[in-house]
Amino acid sequence: MLVSCLVLLLLTQAAAAPPPQQLPRCLDEEQLAAVVEGALGQLQAVADQRQSPTTFSEWPRERAAASLPDSLFPNGTDPESGQWIGTKPSRWTSGYLAGCYWLAYGMTGDQRWADLAAAELPGLEPVAAETDNHKVSDIFDSSYGEALRAGVPGAPVEEYQRVMQTAAASLSARYNDKVGAVQSWYDIGDEFVVIMDSMAALKIMFEAAAMPGGEQRWADEALSHSRRVARELFRPGGGSYHGARFDADSGEVEWRGTFQGYADNSTWSRGQAWAVVGFTHAANITGEPDMLAAARRAADYFMRRLAEAEDGVPLWDFDVPPSAEQPWKDSSAAAIAASGLLRLGELSGEERYSGAGAALLASLAGGYLGWEAGQGRQPLAALLRNGTFNVAKGSHSTGLIWGDYYILDALAWATAHNLTSSCAPPS
Repeated sequence: MLVSCLVLLLLTQAAAAPPPQQLPRCLDEEQLAAVVEGALGQLQAVADQRQSPTTFSEWPRERAAASLPDSLFPNGTDPESGQWIGTKPSRWTSGYLAGCYWLAYGMTGDQRWADLAAAELPGLEPVAAETDNHKVSDIFDSSYGEALRAGVPGAPVEEYQRVMQTAAASLSARYNDKVGAVQSWYDIGDEFVVIMDSMAALKIMFEAAAMPGGEQRWADEALSHSRRVARELFRPGGGSYHGARFDADSGEVEWRGTFQGYADNSTWSRGQAWAVVGFTHAANITGEPDMLAAARRAADYFMRRLAEAEDGVPLWDFDVPPSAEQPWKDSSAAAIAASGLLRLGELSGEERYSGAGAALLASLAGGYLGWEAGQGRQPLAALLRNGTFNVAKGSHSTGLIWGDYYILDALAWATAHNLTSSCAPPS
């Protein structure tokens, strides 16, 4: 009798529950073209706002401006004005604007985008030799790495390669043989922390090693790092820790947990997205089966948890409880994952990944575009709204420059690979 009652109760609840929201499967050709046009128009507006040089000390990060001096680089948008807040060249986000310009060049073939991108590079170059953390991977993969991938006729390829190799050498200086990984944060000799974010742009070491005059050990160290991250930062179910602390002398793990997620045992959605894109790049470059397995593992978990999101865009942490009153989305995690999933679909030959990436793009286009106002929202200088940088520091519900870079990358990929005809929702 009790069992019958329970079954009846469950059936009643199921019948009363509203049907799941039908999310867009993908953008059709016309919709994709409209989003690309809007994104490029928004990016041109940022380019038009670049002004005469002003030193960082004269323009604090806390100040937002409609006109961003060209000695500073966009980081996040101001919650009140919607304009970019500038940051110094040595911040890990400084290369993404140049990367956006290079991607725009790749989509259009318009030389003005290449000229804008090239103009950003001199302000970044001195940072390549800095070894205080792993920031050079993000900065120079998105700027100089994209410059090389753009293949602009007449570009100073040897100069770009030299800077890339300087950055790779700086990362190599932070490699520890006992840990088998590159130290992510803090000065060499301090706490040996490795974070999942490190996977995002680690390909700079692989690529620099393959250039004329490159050192094979850079690629060897990058592969070792990738394998240590896969071994230590994934949980059995495929979710991930944000980071781990190691004993630099023994190589043993001392702690695993989070720095920007909800809790040590939760899965920070952007960290999981970094894993998707990072291991996909590692698999593509090396051809190693374990790298492809790690990419699939990260992607499968992301897709499974994404099914919980009503609008197809994840919360900033997959495990934030409803009672936490922290219901903020992270559009940048969605953009990063879209970029990785689209590539993983081609690399693995599994359409479910490219379909999930295309569906993420459609979800972002359905309410997260920065230039679309209305419904109490002001237009932003960023391409995407509702990004979350660091909840603990109160940074959420904003535009983020890396979100812009990755949605442009995903849009470029979708356009080039004609992904408008068929796609499937995340599952």
